[in-house]
Amino acid sequence: ASQKSHAQPKIDSLLNLITPEISDSLKAQYYSDIARLYNSNDSAIKYTLLSLDYYNVPEAILTAQNYYYLASNYYMIDESQAALKYLLTAIDIFKKNDSMLELARAYSMLGSCYEDFNNIDSALYYVNKSLEINIRQNDTAEMAATYCNLGRLNTNLGFYESAEDYFFM
Repeated sequence: ASQKSHAQPKIDSLLNLITPEISDSLKAQYYSDIARLYNSNDSAIKYTLLSLDYYNVPEAILTAQNYYYLASNYYMIDESQAALKYLLTAIDIFKKNDSMLELARAYSMLGSCYEDFNNIDSALYYVNKSLEINIRQNDTAEMAATYCNLGRLNTNLGFYESAEDYFFM
């Protein structure tokens, strides 16, 4: 609650900027910014959907980021099927825009969704795709997170030695 109250002045300021006179794309950006300030998944989803109402250009990065953000919020409230729908759309747009770091994060989350569906082969496939991108991009923070995901997946499969290797990379 303290983070929400800390963010509330920023949220209020952004809401005050949204007037009928400003462009729809600017409204969309403000709503997207507001969504990211909320701790509540429900509020984040609400404002992300509002952003998409004003700006849903199929090939645009903002659209992909909004779909990714919806996916992550749905995933956090254990709605993996809804997350998967938005995530696949985000991935298509990230690919078309060659947005590799965001694509890597989306692949990692896709792996987590497939893990929730007990589709471990697909989970491993997408988490490994994420790792490949992170290595090519030399993104050490994302590499570390992806190695942990691979360690967790291997632990769940009972491959403890492989899991240990990933956890200590």
